[in-house]
Amino acid sequence: MRTPTILLLTLVLLMGCSAKSDGPGTSGTPVFSSGEFSMTISFEPTPPQKGSETLTITLKDANGNPVKDAAVTIDTMMPDMRMSGPSLHLQDNGDGTYSAVSNLAYQTKWVFRARADRQRKHSSAEFVQDVK
Repeated sequence: MRTPTILLLTLVLLMGCSAKSDGPGTSGTPVFSSGEFSMTISFEPTPPQKGSETLTITLKDANGNPVKDAAVTIDTMMPDMRMSGPSLHLQDNGDGTYSAVSNLAYQTKWVFRARADRQRKHSSAEFVQDVK
């Protein structure tokens, strides 16, 4: 009797620590996020294609204001191929957006794990996107 209660309590706590979106990556919203800031991702060209791609993270605080002067990185992987992709250090565009150009060398599902750090505040988000 005690184990189901503990499992239920653990599940409730985990749900309170993360946010999920309705779908993986298509709208630029994360499938998982945590921390002080909200993040969205965009791709140029859209939809993402094999080859050179500009990835842009938009970073906002709890009030919806742009967050400037953060250090933003993305680690990439291709789970279907069991391979990691490039790690990216994004450039601050000065307006709450951060960008990097990467070579998405394979047509497959990609996972983009973003992390943002600014003045002892941290956030992370995971995005999933098919690259054609």
